[in-house]
Amino acid sequence: MVSAMSAAGPMIAYREFARRDGCDESLVRRAVRSGALPRLPGRQLPADLVGTAWRAGNAAALEVQLSPPTDGGLAAAEREREIALARLRQRQLQQRLEEWTDVAQVLECWSFIRETCTSQITGLGATLRHVATEHDQIRLRALVRDTVHDTLTRLASAELIPTLEDPRPPEDVGDHATTLVAKTAKTKAIAGLRQLELAIAEGRVLHLAAWERGFGDRLSNLRDRLLSWESGLPPLLLGADASVQGRAIESAVHDVLQMLPEEMPAVGADDRHAHADAARGSTATARAAKDRKRTPGRRKAASA
Repeated sequence: MVSAMSAAGPMIAYREFARRDGCDESLVRRAVRSGALPRLPGRQLPADLVGTAWRAGNAAALEVQLSPPTDGGLAAAEREREIALARLRQRQLQQRLEEWTDVAQVLECWSFIRETCTSQITGLGATLRHVATEHDQIRLRALVRDTVHDTLTRLASAELIPTLEDPRPPEDVGDHATTLVAKTAKTKAIAGLRQLELAIAEGRVLHLAAWERGFGDRLSNLRDRLLSWESGLPPLLLGADASVQGRAIESAVHDVLQMLPEEMPAVGADDRHAHADAARGSTATARAAKDRKRTPGRRKAASA
């Protein structure tokens, strides 16, 4: 502690003292309140104290905080609490990151899916032009069916969902981490959660469940449309000339490709929002039913 006897030489304000000593003014004020610096009239300090050991007490206190306690007392309990909180926030952040993905990555996936399906379906149309020369209705239908199934098999074997970039997990907090390290990790994890919430609000990320659901429904509809060719195409092809057959196949291929627009279709809300909407709908339905039950009673009372 610096005693008041050291108050010799020119006096300077707290702000100027902090500037000369290279620290924040709030640190100087705390030192005055704690007695590390003398409390003198006029909220001033001796200029001779600049650069002295008045900050040594703060450094010693920080050193105590950084070193793991060995007595198992309150400091140890606080350290264990901070480590547990840091791990909890990190686990929450990791789980949330695994549920969401960047919209730019999803757009790249959709472009890949569209290119792959377009290539396979266009090739299917070219193959059907050769199959259309068959004049037996049963054989023509079987050839169309086999050709469509071969295309669907190739699509099923293709990697239509490229692996999305996995979020990098935060660095785990060890059992022997200091209080300061644990607090820093906890703060970083909380900041990551807030950043994710901001990205959701700004539409920069997409819920993976919604993407997979929308993508699966679209591919399922595309598969059903292709399977319908087995019964729908042969009547248009059988006995027709090559130009009519070509137009029929081209029209069928065009209709399927329309299900794969260049711009990725919009997807629905994530499961959490869907459950919330369903809950609100159920509540509203129950409230309406309750009101309907009350209405006859009111009418009866009014007529009486």
